[in-house]
Amino acid sequence: MKIAIAAVLTIVVGLGAVVGVYQFRESRMTPTDMVAMREAERKLAEAELASRSLEQTITPEAAEAASEVTETSQVEEAAPEVIEMAQAEEVAPPAREWKQVDAAGFSSTKPFFVKFACSNGDFVVEFNPEWAPNGAQRIHELVGIKFYDDCRFFRVIEGFMVQFGISGDPVLAAKWGRKNIEDDPVKESNKRGNVTFAMAGPNTRSTQLFINFGDNSRLDNSGFSPVGKVVEGLDIVDGIFSGYGGGRSEGGRGPDQGMMQSGGTKYLNEFFPKMDYIKKARFVVPVEVEAEDESESEAA
Repeated sequence: MKIAIAAVLTIVVGLGAVVGVYQFRESRMTPTDMVAMREAERKLAEAELASRSLEQTITPEAAEAASEVTETSQVEEAAPEVIEMAQAEEVAPPAREWKQVDAAGFSSTKPFFVKFACSNGDFVVEFNPEWAPNGAQRIHELVGIKFYDDCRFFRVIEGFMVQFGISGDPVLAAKWGRKNIEDDPVKESNKRGNVTFAMAGPNTRSTQLFINFGDNSRLDNSGFSPVGKVVEGLDIVDGIFSGYGGGRSEGGRGPDQGMMQSGGTKYLNEFFPKMDYIKKARFVVPVEVEAEDESESEAA
């Protein structure tokens, strides 16, 4: 830094001297003027030499900084969309906060949320009665009695879907497995993240659900009516253990559903110990919604 300042000052002084001398060229120059002009030219040459030496002695830190500036400029010119994506990620909204609530009365027009706390993480589903009123009412009832607690994800086919909903308690599985509900018209498509009842034909839905991994809209024409969608934790759903695949009848290594219903959790733990499972399923509400409800109540 000191060298740079000295060089600049020398150049300024030298230029000033040269200009001052050459301003007299139109008049008659004396020997003293000639000596002063040569001295000014000498100082200017010294200043230029010092400047060139300074350029050759740039510190490694300065060179690295210059390189970083150049690389940044190249990135900005070559890939502005990358910068836009990074900026978008910086301002991404935080994950929602959820609060567990007691079961409320079922509404045929109001969606409700269920948080599935699982062995590999948590996800939240919004169930919408307007999509499938019969299906939503059944799920509301099952969550209310804690039916899905300890249920295994027993059929996981990558790129297709993950299925669950057979109770680990054989008595409970038999009781509710026979309580079928009527079909709902298909109003929504079986797209990624949507939740749908499994069935064996018309009016055979009872407790089993599946979550679509991808676009399975081909199921729409077969009467599979989505009843809700994953609104948080879809990455957790994607990460559910899939090593057993489907059942043996479809080329997988998964369990037999008949054995599951009769043997329950004991059978699954013995022969399929790696299966992920639901620890508990509970009604929840977004914290901000609860705060708004409380404010309205106080105002009334």
